[in-house]
Amino acid sequence: MIKSFTPINTQLIWRNPNYFIACGLGTGTIPIAPGTFATLMSIPFYLLIADFSIFSYVIVLLVLTIFASYLCHSLSHEIGIHD
Repeated sequence: MIKSFTPINTQLIWRNPNYFIACGLGTGTIPIAPGTFATLMSIPFYLLIADFSIFSYVIVLLVLTIFASYLCHSLSHEIGIHD
């Protein structure tokens, strides 16, 4: 059985830095195409690390992936929705 989705309070996103980061720096609150805007938001971050050496690039990606996974896991438990 599928649980009905209950969106989180968008005011919480603007007050809690963890929610703000997890929602793509606020792009998750955009009513139309939030994923598209989150992708556009990621372009400057890519440009910042594009000139890194391959070793540094991989390290940055691993650290960010671990951080993002931990953040999404902890917030999904906090709001009671499995991600």
